[in-house]
Amino acid sequence: MNDTHKPDEEDERQAALELIKQYSSHVKDGFDDLFEGWDHIDIALVRDAIIGSATKSEIRDALSWKNPDKSDEPWCVDTYAQFSKVRFRDRHVGARADTALRRCLAVLSQSEFEALKKAMPRIEEKPARPGTYLIDVHSEDDLPRTVSKEFEDIDALLQIRDTTKAGSAGLKAAKALSEKFPNAADVIYGLLSEVRHSMSFGDDTLKFRPTIIVGKPGIGKTTVVRALCGALGVEPYIVSVAGHSDANIFGVSAGWSTAMPSIMTIAVLRQKVTNPVLVLDEIDKVRPSHNGDIFASLLSLTEPVDARTYRDKFLTVNTDCSKMSWVFTANDLSKIPEPLKDRCVVYKMHAPSQDQLPQIIRSMRDDYARERKVDPRFMPLFPDDYQVIAHDFQKRSSLRRSREMMRLLVNMRQSNLPRA
Repeated sequence: MNDTHKPDEEDERQAALELIKQYSSHVKDGFDDLFEGWDHIDIALVRDAIIGSATKSEIRDALSWKNPDKSDEPWCVDTYAQFSKVRFRDRHVGARADTALRRCLAVLSQSEFEALKKAMPRIEEKPARPGTYLIDVHSEDDLPRTVSKEFEDIDALLQIRDTTKAGSAGLKAAKALSEKFPNAADVIYGLLSEVRHSMSFGDDTLKFRPTIIVGKPGIGKTTVVRALCGALGVEPYIVSVAGHSDANIFGVSAGWSTAMPSIMTIAVLRQKVTNPVLVLDEIDKVRPSHNGDIFASLLSLTEPVDARTYRDKFLTVNTDCSKMSWVFTANDLSKIPEPLKDRCVVYKMHAPSQDQLPQIIRSMRDDYARERKVDPRFMPLFPDDYQVIAHDFQKRSSLRRSREMMRLLVNMRQSNLPRA
């Protein structure tokens, strides 16, 4: 590793350097992808020359004629020491960069190494935008042209940095839902306990732990989650995945005829916050597929570290999904893979008892009155109505059906009222 070499070695070294210089002008377009998953990069060496040589086959081949090895010369030691301070989110990227650096230190002299750094195009780093959904994306220009062409909401997505906060008024309103949904009191208490726990540590960002609510069909699992989120000031994004056999809900690459953004991107845009609540309904009815596995994607999205740099297939960039809340509903817990269950809090929601049913029916009537913008007192329900609905529920065990029966009975009574 000095500047004096034998003639044959010098010829080989010069040839290698010429190849590097020749191809260095063609790698600029690929630099954005080279930094995917990186933390702070503080030396031009790693940023420019080394990662380029690690990912471009021509340069890699030019440097591979000698086994990689670090020199013990001071400048090599110092260079490698600086590189060792860099922390990689993706260990595979770090391993490639390490190999490339060792090759350069083994092959090039210090003067040639400096020439390589000058030959490689420089990248101007832009300051990180804290709290954003898209990682290291500052404008539409940082995304592939196919995405910019097919997706009209990029500017809106880049501006979203707010988060939904939990407040005492919202918690109080959400807690009161236990009276409206007495059969879901344990679910409501459990979800709110997690929020209160975070607030006790000074974090008022609204976030639930990954949660599975399991119970019979039609007992109001999704309705409870929607009402709870509404009380806390957020409209959850609800997606039914029953019968889905692939992972297209997590995005399809731009350029394909079926291209579509992920449900996470849609949720961020709809709720205009980086911590949306997503509800996947009937998660136990997902069918296996070779075209991407919904459960496999959910394992990454429910793991806090992986979720921080989740690769969006449609946008082709890393996204921060770590602040999102995931709630799953299911009828049969045994059909959900164990790895996903292990990452979730599981609540068993029972069908309402005969004693709880009258209160639930009154709540349904009150909701219907608000929908019609009338006072609930003008929508009376009589003892016979309660008995009819309760008798039907005893046979069918479906609150959906009970709600429709309540509406039908109220509408019939309204139509029979005398007109002025």
